[in-house]
Amino acid sequence: MTMTTNTLEKTSQQERPMEFVPFGAADKIKLTAAIIQSTVCIPTRNGKVCTVRDAVRFMMLCQAQRLNPFAGDCYLTGYDGKNGPVFSMITAHQAFLKRAETCSEYEGMESGVIICSEDGVCSEREGDFVLDSENCVGGWARVHRKGRKPTYRRLSIAAMMPAYETPFWSKLKAPGQVVKCAEADALRATFPTLLGGLYTGEQLNMNATVSSLGAVDLPQLGIPPSGATAIPESSSSPEGDPGSERATDTTPRPPTPAPPKATPQSDLESLIVAEGFSFADFVKFTIETQDQPGADSWTQFSEVPADYARRMLTAKRGLLASLGKVKGGGL
Repeated sequence: MTMTTNTLEKTSQQERPMEFVPFGAADKIKLTAAIIQSTVCIPTRNGKVCTVRDAVRFMMLCQAQRLNPFAGDCYLTGYDGKNGPVFSMITAHQAFLKRAETCSEYEGMESGVIICSEDGVCSEREGDFVLDSENCVGGWARVHRKGRKPTYRRLSIAAMMPAYETPFWSKLKAPGQVVKCAEADALRATFPTLLGGLYTGEQLNMNATVSSLGAVDLPQLGIPPSGATAIPESSSSPEGDPGSERATDTTPRPPTPAPPKATPQSDLESLIVAEGFSFADFVKFTIETQDQPGADSWTQFSEVPADYARRMLTAKRGLLASLGKVKGGGL
């Protein structure tokens, strides 16, 4: 009887739909755990598919960030960890560009590579074209937003490239990869409400990256899951986002990293996002209560003072009630 009940509950979870309108779309999409497992999830190298629990968490992230996996906005990728398969959410580079484009304050972006000459002089060049004889050492991006100073980012290939070999960061592809990383970094800093917590496939191979779906949002610390290198770069996709093709990758894998430690700021972020609120709602609440000077300059949860984050967590019931009032039009 118990086995039958558990089977029915599992079947119910797999078939329970979640419907929402993706960002920038007009029509709803429907997701179920069964759909995620059969059409969206990219299995591990050993062929493991995500569990119903992983699929449901991925669906919740898609709903919270209003991402459409059917349109290539995001992917659920697996890798074989030390303690079993682990699945992570990857945001497509095109999703960053689509969200920035919908913002009326977005005034364009410039990006390119950083070339270092033999005498040690570095210069910036627009685009990712690099000759074989040239030494590309990094990438840069500058995002323009109306009413603000341009957001400028420079990233070094040496700092971004993982310690192990990966086709994403070969000498031929590294310039394009680091440019896209710089673009994503600059866009995320310019539009924290639209893009906060989203990381691209290129950044899975950086030292700044994505954890498993054990948290509500994607942290900025740790080492990337090595399974990301098993996702080939489709020749038909100039963005270099993971495609639907799968390849066998014999590249040696580094040890599975320990999960990043939780902080008061990350716990606060998880609470707020899980309840359907945004970072902008929290900042607006803090400004209106005049509880923290300088709150209007915060761009992400990590900038919130730790003692203030702890205080908010202690009074989370009142915090959520106040955020509801802020979202509804003011305290």
